[in-house]
Amino acid sequence: MLRTLKLSFSTQVLIALFSGIFIGLFFGESVAWLHTVGKAFIKLLQISIVPYIVLSLVTGLGSLSYEQSKEIAKKFIVMLLSLWVLGLITIFLLALSFPEWASKDFFSTSQIASISKINYLDLYIPSNPFKSLADNTVPAIVVFSLFLGIALVDIKNKEQFINPSLILLKALNKITKKIVTLLPIGIFAISAAAAGTLQPDDFEKLGIYFIVYITTALILSFWVMPFFISAITPFKYSDIIQECRSILITAFASGNIFILIPVMNEACNAIFAKHNLNTEESDKYNETEVSQYFVSRNIREC
Repeated sequence: MLRTLKLSFSTQVLIALFSGIFIGLFFGESVAWLHTVGKAFIKLLQISIVPYIVLSLVTGLGSLSYEQSKEIAKKFIVMLLSLWVLGLITIFLLALSFPEWASKDFFSTSQIASISKINYLDLYIPSNPFKSLADNTVPAIVVFSLFLGIALVDIKNKEQFINPSLILLKALNKITKKIVTLLPIGIFAISAAAAGTLQPDDFEKLGIYFIVYITTALILSFWVMPFFISAITPFKYSDIIQECRSILITAFASGNIFILIPVMNEACNAIFAKHNLNTEESDKYNETEVSQYFVSRNIREC
């Protein structure tokens, strides 16, 4: 009797990625239309992300006491600064590895292109939270969520707001999980369109950048970060890789880790549960910490 071949989710994503690259290189620009499919899939994943961030921050912070808030703030700041230092060192080393590019063009259209100015007040101050939500202005949304979550800490009967919000949070998480099951299709479309529209001359020019980027991403994702986490936590390297490998592969293939925040929260909770360390408080900490870190990362990039 033949056994049904059941592939893991990370294996499916890898197969979709390399299949898309092969199809794109073989058929060329005739598969460029798949870019629309990939873009539509990314937008589907973004449906629940912003509401999820708002609810996870508000419920996570609002359900804590002042003592718990201080504890989580101290640990978050230490971890954030450590990861920022690691990121800055990586960027500096990457810059040294790239060759100098001497352009022979006397004139470039970039010299006359107008650069849009960033309104930092609207970016960080949610004077109209609903407009910030509509415009997907993540830094302003986070500031509003932090203010609301902190304000809930000492409010009586706050459970009347937090409990329904937790139910809505679970519903958003369920939406994300359903859409993530279609991820191999989206990865296939994105990789096929990218490979199909890439000119041979462009690949020759960007070859060193691809090699350096891929090598750095693999070293950080599968060596530096897992060993760093295992050194400061009771979790083993194998635990981290096993639970997070599909997330790492998906983020690498899609180029967007922001859309995977709900999935990362689930992975963190699974690691805690494997070591019998999961509690209601640990689940809240994971949701709050993961959302805060990746939002702060987005704010830093802005």
